Amino acid sequence: MQPSNIGLGSTKLSDYSISDDSPSTRSGSRSRSIFGYRDKQEEGEGGGCKVCFEEPGGKLGRYVVASLVSSSGYRLSSNIQSVAEQNHGQAIKVVIVVVVVVVVLVMVVIIVVVVIVVVVVIIVVVVVVVVVIVVVVEVVIVVEVVIVVVSFAF
Repeated sequence: MQPSNIGLGSTKLSDYSISDDSPSTRSGSRSRSIFGYRDKQEEGEGGGCKVCFEEPGGKLGRYVVASLVSSSGYRLSSNIQSVAEQNHGQAIKVVIVVVVVVVVLVMVVIIVVVVIVVVVVIIVVVVVVVVVIVVVVEVVIVVEVVIVVVSFAF
């Protein structure tokens, strides 16, 4: 049974169909809709055309239909299956984008922290070198003054 009116905005259960992958055991063709089996046989073979369930009055979302149908073991028709595959693909794309964004943010934070640490280390090294140079110069000056004072004293 092929869908009669499938669109992205359609919510009628009768717009979707599934097909039974198992081979038919009776003569004639048999297809399964969401609402039950439809036997397409001659009247003499006891089939006729019957529908096992009636269509519910309320609207039912595509995802509920897809989960009910897929859990029953029947293959979804190509239209609803493609909608489910598109949604699954979009979900995977969203997960990939989120993972990439998180990885990029973590890398940026690591780079910023490394740059800050390197800058702080450079500043500390420069300050220590300057202090050592100043102390050495002061010690040299004090030693020279002591030498001059001692030389004048004797």
